[in-house]
Amino acid sequence: MKIGILNDTHFGVRNDSEAFRDYQLKFFKDIFFPYLKEHNIKTLIHLGDVVDRRKFINFETASTFKEHFWDRLWQEKIDTHIIIGNHDTYFKNTNDVNAIENLYTSFDGKNVILNKLSKPSSGIDSKNVIDCHTLVWTAGVTPVEIIQNSVFKIKKGKIIVNEFLEIPNHPGVFAIGDCSQFDDEVNNKFPPTAQLAEAHAKLVAYNIKQSIENKEKKKFVYNWKGQSAIIGKHYGIAEAMGIKITGFWAWVLWRNYYLTKIPNLEKRIRVWLDWNIDLFSRIDISRYGFKRDTSKEYRELDEVDDVW
Repeated sequence: MKIGILNDTHFGVRNDSEAFRDYQLKFFKDIFFPYLKEHNIKTLIHLGDVVDRRKFINFETASTFKEHFWDRLWQEKIDTHIIIGNHDTYFKNTNDVNAIENLYTSFDGKNVILNKLSKPSSGIDSKNVIDCHTLVWTAGVTPVEIIQNSVFKIKKGKIIVNEFLEIPNHPGVFAIGDCSQFDDEVNNKFPPTAQLAEAHAKLVAYNIKQSIENKEKKKFVYNWKGQSAIIGKHYGIAEAMGIKITGFWAWVLWRNYYLTKIPNLEKRIRVWLDWNIDLFSRIDISRYGFKRDTSKEYRELDEVDDVW
């Protein structure tokens, strides 16, 4: 029996970005479903994180998911099994409220049968055994322990800040980037990308200076510049000033903008040369490994996010 494996589809990713959505639909239409049909694959296992947001879903995103993914599975009669991921559940300690159960019904149009855990479990107890050569498991990330254990008020694993990016009841203490979140929902409309963290840093530097000089601080106001990302070798997607670009030129746009953010000319030239060599070389999948003491609270990330 042939089994298709899919994971981390994250419908509604990047604040329901149309650019990411269009790229996803292109993948399902031109690659994924044609591959299943060509190889006569009638069983699919989704390893989790079907949707992106844990707390809610955009109606347009839900409609896109149903029309272009779930209805297509129904038409092709694909026997689908979904492992509920951390992005699919409302609560962190139970699967009782989840997107999978609420977004669709089973192929018979009546109900969905779910095996749900009432509390976290580290073991697997099942009579069903699937023979395979390789098992791939993907999991989400959790908030840094130092934030969870801090004295600050947190929400969804992030420190609550005011309009000056200052922590309430702790004057002179600021939080920026992925570890901070405005209490006002109006200011939370931007996804946590590098450009937002950069804007946070500039404002906090200014407000620290103003605090030292006992002058008025400035509120955080930001105009979204668009977004771009690398997807695969020499392929990217970008959205700026209402214009959407995909493919090689989106990749070039991302690379050129990235170069402008590198601190000095010498490093820019080095990176530029390395990228040009990469154009004519094969992908190198080798990687150096370093042992780290994972018990420390101050842990470094192993990967970087290529999304600007």
